[in-house]
Amino acid sequence: MGLSEKLREEADSIWQAIFKHPFLVEMSRGILPMKKFKFYLRQDYLYLMDFCRALAVAEGKIQDVKDLKDFTAFLYKEIALEIGGLERYAESIGVSTKQLSKSNYAPVTYAYTRHVLYSAYADPFSCFLSLIMPCMQLYLEIAEKIGDEEGIKKIPAYSKWLATYQTKEYADLVDWLNRLLNKYSQGSSQWEISRMRTLYLTSSRYEYMFWDMAYKLEGWRI
Repeated sequence: MGLSEKLREEADSIWQAIFKHPFLVEMSRGILPMKKFKFYLRQDYLYLMDFCRALAVAEGKIQDVKDLKDFTAFLYKEIALEIGGLERYAESIGVSTKQLSKSNYAPVTYAYTRHVLYSAYADPFSCFLSLIMPCMQLYLEIAEKIGDEEGIKKIPAYSKWLATYQTKEYADLVDWLNRLLNKYSQGSSQWEISRMRTLYLTSSRYEYMFWDMAYKLEGWRI
């Protein structure tokens, strides 16, 4: 068992809480209000834009040429496929790219993206990998858990969105990131391992808070 698997195991109670969150439960049953889903999409767009900015910063720390090429390809896929796909998908349900880009950060989105960006600039590459792993793997596990629910299949808007994370390409990407994290954790100092654990668990908690924020349509209180 590599570090990635150990961290996933340690964070399991947080992930189980995510799987049981009303946002995902109601989505799986086909009863999640579209207003909440559109709010989620707009916040996810902001997150993904900053996520890609963080990837661009972090890749500058990679010394291995093959890993650098692979990570650059990963960044390209995130920009071209995930962000581009989200833009096209949002258009199909009545949210324009202009509306996405003009969305305002909700408090949790702002905090989560600062967490990601800070690590990209300040942490070793191994630590940054541990930070982004929950986001990438969680969506794969969500798709595995609710993708075959009859309720979600009855709502094309939801099933089409989830299909992005049900592909072999996405599963292979998550597997590659797991292997990369395990590779870069080998020979790490105790400080780095401790930092990787903290970042992984913090990102897992932010993932829960992100779904909770969207479900509650949470904005700034003042």
